[in-house]
Amino acid sequence: MATHIPIPLDKNENGNSILVGHISKSNPQWENFINDSAVLEIFNGPHSYISSAWCDHENVPTWNYIAINIYRKIKIIEGEKLIETLTKLLSK
Repeated sequence: MATHIPIPLDKNENGNSILVGHISKSNPQWENFINDSAVLEIFNGPHSYISSAWCDHENVPTWNYIAINIYRKIKIIEGEKLIETLTKLLSK
């Protein structure tokens, strides 16, 4: 299951970089989340068509792209921390 959501880079209370996102409870994917379970985050970067005419032979891939896959553990937050996180996300 996959959901496209913004996941901005933030800092935690110790000053460490963290990725923070939010998924609505109206999205059934949240029901699969358990604290410290593994999740996959996919970040797509710039991409562009490349004509095979630019190469010395025509049997080449014709799409140039950058993508990053990050596997990490999820931390579920609730209460005041959730409100604080949602406020930060909305301000972006």
